Amino acid sequence: GGDTLVVEFTNSANSEKKTINVVLDSTANPQQVNVTLQVKVLQSIAITGASTVEVGGKVQFAATGTYDDQSTATITDSVTWSVESPSPTGAAAFDATTKGQLNGLKEGGAGVKATSGAVSSSVTQVSITAFNGTVAVAANPTSIVANGTSTSAISATVKTSGGVNVVDGVSVAFAVTGGTGTVAPSSALTVSGVATTTYTSSTTAGSGTVTATVGAKSGNATVTLTAGAAAKINLTANPTTISSSTPTE
Repeated sequence: GGDTLVVEFTNSANSEKKTINVVLDSTANPQQVNVTLQVKVLQSIAITGASTVEVGGKVQFAATGTYDDQSTATITDSVTWSVESPSPTGAAAFDATTKGQLNGLKEGGAGVKATSGAVSSSVTQVSITAFNGTVAVAANPTSIVANGTSTSAISATVKTSGGVNVVDGVSVAFAVTGGTGTVAPSSALTVSGVATTTYTSSTTAGSGTVTATVGAKSGNATVTLTAGAAAKINLTANPTTISSSTPTE
């Protein structure tokens, strides 16, 4: 009889597994410690995940490794995930913080692959479908002076068809579609579901409507432009000369 200690190591560079078995043989005299090292070499990688994702949505992929002893293990966190031949460019990207999470960014398609050392999975094709969520636009403040320099912060909150914030990196286009004024930048990427731009007033009192668009979906907000204090006042006299006389007693 004896006690056994098993320690397993995984090489993050190639998903190779090493197992050290330490066995204390209490029946021997004197007692003995037997140490064995078992190395498992990764032979193949299989990945699984949904084949479609909406623009602004995400899909979680998992990677399973098969070793030379025919054992398997989940290696999602230790492989390198990559997007192959996206159409258009930037159609999808793997999340920077969540391993195996593919983010849909533009309508189109892309292949995905997992690699560990010299071993790679086959490429799985994913279709990125059109954005079908909502775009809500807000202006702060909603009223500014029409002096050509006053500004309002414009924010577009973008949600998927499921009602959750879109992933980071979805492009939102901004434009003034009514009234006067300008916006800059004319496009921005979402961060935590929100994209922002700045509206600058014209010198004409009235309003400016800013529209934010993702795919075929849009929303808008209106900023009121109020007349400000006059920069200068011009005075004219008519006639420009008059005569003076001295009253007589």
